Amino acid sequence: MNLLMAHPDRDFSEAFHTLLSLSGYTVTSVFDGTQVITRLAAQSYDMMIVDENIPRIPVEELLRTCRKKQMPVIVLSGRRLHAAMLSAEPLANAYLTFPFLPQELIGLIGRVQQQQQNHEPLRFEGVEIHPADFSLCGTVPVTEGETTVFRCLLYHQPIDNKRAGPYIAALNHKLEKLQKNVRIRYLMNDGYRLVKMNE
Repeated sequence: MNLLMAHPDRDFSEAFHTLLSLSGYTVTSVFDGTQVITRLAAQSYDMMIVDENIPRIPVEELLRTCRKKQMPVIVLSGRRLHAAMLSAEPLANAYLTFPFLPQELIGLIGRVQQQQQNHEPLRFEGVEIHPADFSLCGTVPVTEGETTVFRCLLYHQPIDNKRAGPYIAALNHKLEKLQKNVRIRYLMNDGYRLVKMNE
């Protein structure tokens, strides 16, 4: 798998370049947005990992460029993950907030890659998430995290309530925006569940 990693800190880039290479990935490191655009014009990549504060070109512009190329992007962020971030446009395929362990990044790369290869929609009461193109009902973008939460709720698998909070809030916001009659609700003694709202 061919990764493009864009981070302004050269020590960070060198450390993670080595780590990802030892994990079997081919990694190209760049240090600003201009270099990202130059590399994307010259070569194709399977995925980009980018720091949200990459200099010279805003990360939002880089996300739009990658979306046109249908290339997934993981954004490394120093901000606490919240629902508004997951409802913004353009949306990354996944977010990883600092500080994080190296294994967390490697695991996230694998989950995003696996999701891309999953062409079976997740369906509940007229609501569909399409993992392969990271979309809710074919129109609204969602992240790997939102998809994972939806899948766990659909198949009654346990979720980490604290970590799932922003994803649940974002999904409920998007379902409301789409005027879908489905929400994620916390049920006493039963935890979070996908529920069909009263007509």
